[in-house]
Amino acid sequence: ITGLTFKELEQFVENEGLKKFRAKQVARWIYKKLSTSFEEMTDLSKEAKEKLSKRAKIRTIHLLRKERSEDGTVKYLFELKDGNRIESVFIPERDWNTICISTQVGCPIGCRFCLTAKDGFTRNLKASEIVEQYLEVQRDVKDRRISNVVFMGMGEPLLNLKNLINCIFNRSFFAFYFREIFRNLLFESKNCFWASIFKHF
Repeated sequence: ITGLTFKELEQFVENEGLKKFRAKQVARWIYKKLSTSFEEMTDLSKEAKEKLSKRAKIRTIHLLRKERSEDGTVKYLFELKDGNRIESVFIPERDWNTICISTQVGCPIGCRFCLTAKDGFTRNLKASEIVEQYLEVQRDVKDRRISNVVFMGMGEPLLNLKNLINCIFNRSFFAFYFREIFRNLLFESKNCFWASIFKHF
């Protein structure tokens, strides 16, 4: 369900026989309160919870391992539903907290300096798999609110542009209350690569 845009979420709840405004309630529980099940959503009826539970899942990635460094940085290893694995990194600072998110399983670019490239490219991440990295890490770090996002994990974000845009400009995504969203995008032009940083307020 985390892969749906807000309009798609509204359509989804209506298809399940629920009122459209339920979509806003569900989004608030998932993205602001970080709920992991529909059972936690106290403003939904028992019937609504049962309908949604049968048709959708909030969590589709599984935390396998996390490693903490001396400076507080935490690296997370997640397993996807198909068995593939990806990494995310939580980077704490004095005035803000950043999460580094993966957008692909492996990478097709093949940069010699990159360890990810050595494993080759498997597939693009779904929008839900990108969003869920944030949700899982924010749950883990609890009251240390993530304010910045960089898409500099495994893969090149522009090569998964459709799902990346779905995440960034999805109305439900605004419930994250990010102060800033940073996207590190790698452009390919003939045999040259240009790295650019874009800031979105």
